[in-house]
Amino acid sequence: MKILIPILIVASVISAHAEEKSAEFYGFLLANTTYAAGGVDSLGRNNLVAYNSAANPVLATNPSRTAGSFQVQQSRLGLKLHLDEQLETIFEFDFVDMNKSTPTVAALPRLRQAKVTWHEEDWTFNVGQMWDLYSPLAPTTYNYIGHYFLSGDLGFMRIQAQALLKKGNFEHGMAIGFPNFNNGASASTAEFSKVPTLSLRETYHADAWTYGTSGIVGHLELTNRTRTQTPFAVNLFAQYKDESNELNFESYYGHNTENLSLQGLGYSPSLLTLRETGAFFTGRHRLSEKQGFFYGAGFAKILNPENLTPSYSYSGTPSRPSLNLTSTTTASTGYGIVQNATLRLGYEYFIKKKMTAFFETAHLYTEHLLSPVDQPRWSSFRNSQVFELGLKVDL
Repeated sequence: MKILIPILIVASVISAHAEEKSAEFYGFLLANTTYAAGGVDSLGRNNLVAYNSAANPVLATNPSRTAGSFQVQQSRLGLKLHLDEQLETIFEFDFVDMNKSTPTVAALPRLRQAKVTWHEEDWTFNVGQMWDLYSPLAPTTYNYIGHYFLSGDLGFMRIQAQALLKKGNFEHGMAIGFPNFNNGASASTAEFSKVPTLSLRETYHADAWTYGTSGIVGHLELTNRTRTQTPFAVNLFAQYKDESNELNFESYYGHNTENLSLQGLGYSPSLLTLRETGAFFTGRHRLSEKQGFFYGAGFAKILNPENLTPSYSYSGTPSRPSLNLTSTTTASTGYGIVQNATLRLGYEYFIKKKMTAFFETAHLYTEHLLSPVDQPRWSSFRNSQVFELGLKVDL
């Protein structure tokens, strides 16, 4: 909370002394309880924080046991400062940490967005940390952090500079950004590669419909300079949205998508080429003033799994390998998933204007790449059913 408190104090002072709407809070409180009939992973960690795949049987505490949790980590708080008619900044936080299964007072703020936006006639310029220009649609689910990552949705956060131009029904977008994150203390492939990513997006708006295509490309070089790689991804997207209905669709093809900090399956620590494809479709429909339902499906698949690396490694060939892991992190080896599919169905009840109760269930089907010593011991195909009940209050 040490990071968040000074920002809240500054925002309160600005709100009290500046003109109306110069400072604006936004976000939501999300409190939910989650039950899983089998092991699940949240972006490679064996917990229920933001589930999006069935658990890796080698790394899971117990891949067949049921589990439950209460969560508030996905709650979100943002501050938008309107500096003048053309200039604004955004700071946005949540409390998610995939390495903490069910924290209480141990949860810390996580910086999601920190950007400045400048409007100039038909142009909009964004600089800072924000959502990717590539893969712009948000699937419909109350699992905001996990949603359809690793099963069709690739777009994530990136430190970048964006330029958007609106002309009639068209919007043209371009961005350059940092190729990947590095949470370590020393420079690595991302920094030594020195070449920023390039993203392009073309969007057409027609009444309630939006259509478009986008792409991203980068260039990476291993620290020992023995191999280079040009990861990329291209996609098609479409959205329909009116007062009562919303439909979202995206499909993509790419190489080494996770090497570009996208939320795909393709990561190679040695920069071997990994070909990948995927798609998602989601819908939401308002049944009445008080009720609605939503649904969705997504999948992603590595097309040449012979180049994929398991998400763990052993030292030698231990007699009880699952108790002698030398690495359980996804940062260095990727998720080690060959294919992943998600099916979701949910119901929402609108208690009042800014308060919604919801129920959501998800079926996760995942094929993990296992090391040779584990293949006789475990099935690489895993599935799990998740049930979630929660309350969302918009700020």
